[in-house]
Amino acid sequence: MVLSSFDCVLCDLGVIESSAHLFLHCSFARNCWNVLGLSAPINCSMFEALEAFKTNLNVPFFMEIIVTMAWSIWLTRNGFIFRGNTSVQNACLFTFVDSLYFTKLRAKASLTPFLVSG
Repeated sequence: MVLSSFDCVLCDLGVIESSAHLFLHCSFARNCWNVLGLSAPINCSMFEALEAFKTNLNVPFFMEIIVTMAWSIWLTRNGFIFRGNTSVQNACLFTFVDSLYFTKLRAKASLTPFLVSG
């Protein structure tokens, strides 16, 4: 596979895609996190963002939420590149909600009220 560019395909910044850009700093990713009421400080590291997300979520299953959104961003990016999907914001949110539903099915009964209300 030959790529004509290594720039991020989800934003118009002309930035080379890195994991930090794709999951945190891309305008697409920032919009996805904002839907959850989360935002990472500008130019923060991945670890700083995780700490900020953990603090802002303040729930016992914060890591499941973070991993599910990161997975949703990744799947949406790949759908855009390999399948030509254009409704990326909606696709990401659908994937997140769908994946979180299955997480809820596996969760301890004591945690499911948090998942339903959050």
